[in-house]
Amino acid sequence: MTFRYRKALAAILERVAEPGDQQEAIFSFDEINHWPANTVEPLLAAKLLKEFLPAEAVTCRGCEENCRRPITFVNLPYGPPQAAISTCHLFRDMGPFEQPLNRLRRWAGSRELVARFVGRAGSLNIKDRDEQWRRVRFGTLQVRDLRRAFSIEFDCTAKAIIGSSSLPLIDLFEWNERGIALDPESLTDYAAQSEDKQSGNRRVQPSVTVREDRKRLTDIRNRRLQRRLNELAKAHRTLSKYQLAKKIEKSSEFPGMTAGTIARVTKMPEKK
Repeated sequence: MTFRYRKALAAILERVAEPGDQQEAIFSFDEINHWPANTVEPLLAAKLLKEFLPAEAVTCRGCEENCRRPITFVNLPYGPPQAAISTCHLFRDMGPFEQPLNRLRRWAGSRELVARFVGRAGSLNIKDRDEQWRRVRFGTLQVRDLRRAFSIEFDCTAKAIIGSSSLPLIDLFEWNERGIALDPESLTDYAAQSEDKQSGNRRVQPSVTVREDRKRLTDIRNRRLQRRLNELAKAHRTLSKYQLAKKIEKSSEFPGMTAGTIARVTKMPEKK
């Protein structure tokens, strides 16, 4: 998944995971206008976003105050049959301002939409959930010959729980020219590195589990880094490993990873 896709998806997951009783996260035209181009339609097609009621107010750009002003609709003798007008309540000599009708468009995301997408993309039934859709338990995840308990949680961050491992939910997403899906390689990697916290009557100490989880997550992250470096090496055959690592660092796809660290934990693929 490229950085521009990840940025749009991260914005939705971060907002729906925010604390509070709100069921939906509303995104204005101004907000989405700062997202990378051509990201809204795939999100609508995947049903991770839906159209929402038009805004009744907009942020006025007439001065540096950036006030929220209500919209009124008027018929004009020119142009489209209707126009959106906002007025200034601070300065009599400013306005009224005609607002593009597109600025009133809004979209909504929600924890329910994300959970239902995960269920569809993973061919999983929702077995249990709370009223706010903050904790959703699915049927058993089966990838290759592995079977793991699978659930997602929204508690300030959106995370997935596969067996005994917890990871950022966004790491399971794949977004390319074919659309948005769950990444089968990531699912397999995390399932293979996960195990139940209990085996028979023997309980694993939490501190041991935490250390093991960190090691598994590090191994999985390094494999994802290697796959990304392999993709870049094919596209940029003249660049060195460090130069490819710099590209990965600048993409912010792997937060906190420097080019030096990326170069250290990866191998340059053989040129064919």
